[in-house]
Amino acid sequence: MPDLHCRHHKERNVKFQSSLLPLLAVCLALLPAPALAKHEANHRYNVKGFVLDENEQPLADSAVTIRSGNSVIGYQKTNSQGYYTIPLHLHDTDFGKKLQVRTAAGEAAIRVRFTPGNKATRRVHYANLIGGKLVENQLSRRRFPASVYVASTAAVVAVSAIIIVARQAKRRRRRKLAKVQKHKKRKR
Repeated sequence: MPDLHCRHHKERNVKFQSSLLPLLAVCLALLPAPALAKHEANHRYNVKGFVLDENEQPLADSAVTIRSGNSVIGYQKTNSQGYYTIPLHLHDTDFGKKLQVRTAAGEAAIRVRFTPGNKATRRVHYANLIGGKLVENQLSRRRFPASVYVASTAAVVAVSAIIIVARQAKRRRRRKLAKVQKHKKRKR
């Protein structure tokens, strides 16, 4: 016989949960939309990179500002690894424009670069400030270019494959040897 007391609690729990759904929907509707969603793909221009001191140590919680002339058009603080990313709203007409990147590690000028009219490619500019010097290529956390990580990963995969193939060959030889020995024992 079913327990009526348990069924009552389950029904009450379902009613309570269903009464929370409208409240949850209202709360979600009030949340702000991401800032990037306001820009069309051809207007997004992300400046990102690391801010490191002269010993190549990250400057955590360091302010990074991007200026166009006298106007601040982007601002962000670095994370614990000295990394930042600043989304900017730029148009095709901004191609070639000079921007100032200012940080605690120094200041540098960058030029807006992208293919005007291209709406498919992400527009990203890497601006790393290391000891006050600008390095405009993608760095990883450990300051190695991404190609070093790709090459080292490929090497690890290749060595692992060689080891696996060698172990499989060794197992086959052992099985074959065991079969031969078993066959010799039967003949005796």
